[in-house]
Amino acid sequence: MELVLPVSGISVELSPMKYKDEKIFTDEKLVKQGKNYDYVIMSCAKFNGESPSEREVLNLHSGDRNYILVHLRILSYGDEFEFEVKCPHCGKKNNYIVNLSELLENGGIQIIPKGESDTIDVSLVDGGIATIGVPNGHRERRLINKAVDKGKVGKTDMTVVLIDQINGKDVTASALENLTAKDLLNIRKRSNELIWGLKPIIKLPCDRCDETFEHIITSDQNFFNQ
Repeated sequence: MELVLPVSGISVELSPMKYKDEKIFTDEKLVKQGKNYDYVIMSCAKFNGESPSEREVLNLHSGDRNYILVHLRILSYGDEFEFEVKCPHCGKKNNYIVNLSELLENGGIQIIPKGESDTIDVSLVDGGIATIGVPNGHRERRLINKAVDKGKVGKTDMTVVLIDQINGKDVTASALENLTAKDLLNIRKRSNELIWGLKPIIKLPCDRCDETFEHIITSDQNFFNQ
């Protein structure tokens, strides 16, 4: 399968996953280190005709990484993806079967055009400036490491991992401690401007309460475990 990544424009040739690639998702050490998706991409993809290094895979915008993963899932297992999700409104576990190719074609999975700048300056309450960067593999891995250390990650963790500088200096733990809740909210809102490429979120209806909720398909434990 040949792809052109929506953010970087890199030409990618994908090969279906093999037994050795499936084993990567059961390697507890790689999972805890947040390396399983990176290693599978390195094994199954060629960038502009060459096998990518780990750094090249990590440097990709998250939207490009998700684009590869969804197409690799289709190539390896087919269009249909069956999974179970608990409704966040009423708690009922619902079973779903979705067609990934159809979702890509009809906009059920969004492909967002690339923006103009890789960074955004956000004004802080104290008059300072926080500079945030695009989500990529490096930041994803840091989030996973936080999850391993803390047991889970929240909105604050997902926000601060995007901050590169505060007032022109590399971000430090003490500088992060002084950010206000309003600062974090503003950074979170502005960070949406850096979400490009494939957004791996689909909307699902609950058959008990009739409410609709969002689900990140690439984070589903069964996405590469059929």
